[in-house]
Amino acid sequence: MRQYPLLIVLSLLLGLSGCSPSGLFRSTAHERAFREQFAQRQWYTAITLRPYAHPGGYLIDLTGTIAQEQFDTYRAAAAIPFGSRIRLVDFANDAILARIEGYEAVFRVLVSTQRGTADDVANEVGILLSPDPPLAAVRAKMRDFVGEP
Repeated sequence: MRQYPLLIVLSLLLGLSGCSPSGLFRSTAHERAFREQFAQRQWYTAITLRPYAHPGGYLIDLTGTIAQEQFDTYRAAAAIPFGSRIRLVDFANDAILARIEGYEAVFRVLVSTQRGTADDVANEVGILLSPDPPLAAVRAKMRDFVGEP
């Protein structure tokens, strides 16, 4: 009988401490800070992406664990060129959900940060995102062929 009041007190403390609903952030304050800085804004891919096929969409693995651990996961037929428009839309337990223009399926961006700060997750996702189209890295003669998507 004494266990039930203890469980109630513990659950109230966890609820009041601001635990993040996703497993990526330490608290809702960190999640909110990340959302304000990154979510629902127009970004561009800073690298060419070769996603994995995933049920219900695609998987972009920033952790490097898919190729090492899951042999039944295959690369998708699509290659996403750098400079493609991308928008971060939501969070899952271990991933950030994104939409890339021209693709209907949701992309799960798998990150290794768990219970981190907004800066921790931003540093990891920063390799993928560019605020401007990265055409400055392309030779002038090739820009007509690359262009904005």
